[in-house]
Amino acid sequence: MPFDGRNDKPGRLPSEDLRQWLTSDDAPRVLDVRSPAEFAAVHIPGSYNVPLDLLREHRDELREHLDEVVLVCRSGARADQAEKLLAETGLRTCTSSTAASSPGCRPAGR
Repeated sequence: MPFDGRNDKPGRLPSEDLRQWLTSDDAPRVLDVRSPAEFAAVHIPGSYNVPLDLLREHRDELREHLDEVVLVCRSGARADQAEKLLAETGLRTCTSSTAASSPGCRPAGR
């Protein structure tokens, strides 16, 4: 998958590739950088909601605990901003702009 050692900066990850990766033994940590309300409406099961503003404040802490993440939002704009912020810490990231609204996502609590 994107972090297989062949590519240190995998970039954009198609939704279908993310869906497959999430079912593998080496499933990635997914950070959804949308607002809590957007996340509550629908999200990828197992993903964590870290709104972009919070990510700015805690990026160094995230780097201490994670090696790589997949960043998602509705359009890709916030995920791209998050990728730039986290790249400054050395955290390997890739983004999936449509993953948060693709089939397989669920409302919170379901």
